[in-house]
Amino acid sequence: MTINSSTHRSPSGRSRAFTLIELLTVVAIIAVLAAILFPVLAQGRRKARQVGCLSNMKQIGTALLLYSHDYEERLPAECWTPPVNGGDFATMPYDQQLLPYLKNAPIFQCPEDTIARRGDQVWDGRYKARQKPRSYALANRLITRLDSSGAPLLDDTTGAVGQPLSAFEFPASTAVLAEAWGGVIEEGEVTSDSRMSFGGGATLLGCDGWKLPGRQGTLGVSEALVSACAEFLDPGRVPAAGHNGFGNYVFADGHAKARTYADVARGEFQIFRRAPR
Repeated sequence: MTINSSTHRSPSGRSRAFTLIELLTVVAIIAVLAAILFPVLAQGRRKARQVGCLSNMKQIGTALLLYSHDYEERLPAECWTPPVNGGDFATMPYDQQLLPYLKNAPIFQCPEDTIARRGDQVWDGRYKARQKPRSYALANRLITRLDSSGAPLLDDTTGAVGQPLSAFEFPASTAVLAEAWGGVIEEGEVTSDSRMSFGGGATLLGCDGWKLPGRQGTLGVSEALVSACAEFLDPGRVPAAGHNGFGNYVFADGHAKARTYADVARGEFQIFRRAPR
């Protein structure tokens, strides 16, 4: 039995090939679909990295509370200690103090943070810190604007370093840990000095608010982080990229949340405040 089929055949009986217009139409359709799908896939990957970063910070927040329960209800303080196991670095930043509760050094790096690290290799007897980036900083004393004059003032009411948990008036709205992987442009490359076991970049201190994701100019509100600091206006200092305009933060009660720069700059690093925000 024979089956008669005329599919893709010309009247002469020969197979008909696709025309150039048909091929171009197919290519155009594929290009349009790719243009639609690729940004969606890229956004999905960015969202996954944000969630991974937030998960890291949530675990660090839990470690902060566990640490405080073992040390008279106080958060880690900057301290000096004899070098570990023949190392040559005597500072013990908060990451070293929390490692016994986490046992996972890579957790201190945000998946979105791919900035190159610079500086000397710091050996603490266990690993070289240059090879282990640190993306998060513990809130220390910051320079803020407390009045309408706009004068930069070192604010004694900011910072969590060494503070007792009882000091926080509104722990659920006071940031104690922040994404702070901002970098400095050197020879055309953005680099950072924040590395595991190294004191530099371990805390937000002074004008370090420039490192926060979404950092902008003067906000014009009371208690804002000060853009009068030269670091805020220096084009060679690049704030952390963050996640679609948001940065991740850990608060004094241990929970982690994504916030805009404007949110945290309006007082969320302050321990003592008149009312919750």
